[in-house]
Amino acid sequence: MSLSQIGRLTLLRQRAGMKGISYTYFTTENAKSARDLIAILKEAKSDVPPALEEMAMFGGGGGGRSEY
Repeated sequence: MSLSQIGRLTLLRQRAGMKGISYTYFTTENAKSARDLIAILKEAKSDVPPALEEMAMFGGGGGGRSEY
């Protein structure tokens, strides 16, 4: 399942008043997508694990390319 699919499903369930627990297998190999996952979690008003925030800081992605 892609991050956009996870985000849509999470928001649809939240808007329908559904609550539950979701698990996502996320490793350092996925670090470039950490910022996207954090945005989805924040939009869904879910907790963001500190390890995921750390991955986002050092994982790259989520921005334009540097010219240097």
